[in-house]
Amino acid sequence: MSKKALIVYFTTTGNTQMLAESIEEGLELSGAEVVLKNVSDATSDEVTDYDLIALGCPAQGTEELDDTEFGPYFEETLPNLEGKNVILFGCYGWGDGEFMETWKEMATEGGVNVVETYINLETPDQDALDEAKALGERFAAI
Repeated sequence: MSKKALIVYFTTTGNTQMLAESIEEGLELSGAEVVLKNVSDATSDEVTDYDLIALGCPAQGTEELDDTEFGPYFEETLPNLEGKNVILFGCYGWGDGEFMETWKEMATEGGVNVVETYINLETPDQDALDEAKALGERFAAI
């Protein structure tokens, strides 16, 4: 039986969506059944139906999660992610990507098994898209 994977992402410029689609490709190549959703179409309780969860959000403001859609979604969903295998990914445009370490810490403190994180500076190039695809393949193999 193949694993069921859910990818939920937020994007403002399309960069994080590009990573999400590459992770989706890697998961599918490895035989996973994948559902890809923009955060505006996702619900906090649906994560319970999936074996693997990938969450994507770019850095906003001073290296923070988006506080309009993704941040509230993550806070509401966090209790349902306890014990789940999750990867976190996103893009940033300044700083050093510190938002990812903060996000990983929040998730881990909430009982999430953060398998891996991935961040990319600015628009993903082909190498970054290939890395995201490989991330999806590794994730499907756990």
